Amino acid sequence: MTKPPATTAALTRAIDKILSARAIEAARIPYDTKVWIAAVEEARRVIARVAETDAVETYHQAVVDALSHASDTYNDPDGEYTNGRGGIGNVLYDIMGLLPSD
Repeated sequence: MTKPPATTAALTRAIDKILSARAIEAARIPYDTKVWIAAVEEARRVIARVAETDAVETYHQAVVDALSHASDTYNDPDGEYTNGRGGIGNVLYDIMGLLPSD
């Protein structure tokens, strides 16, 4: 298991890596590609709106909460097979795994 990010800056870098990896994955999805790409970009926008704090756990929880809400409410009607929530959910679960749960 990798060591959890100890600072907000380290957490931000880890989140950026997740977003980049999920964006590449979204571009390779064989169906509803535009919907997956848009969902990852929405996750990026949601995270950008979260105020960074000095306490890594507080910032992590705020990002998780914001993405959880987006995952529950996002809806891209252009998808034939998906509405994009899965794309946001993938980012959410990856980010949740960055810090150990209580």
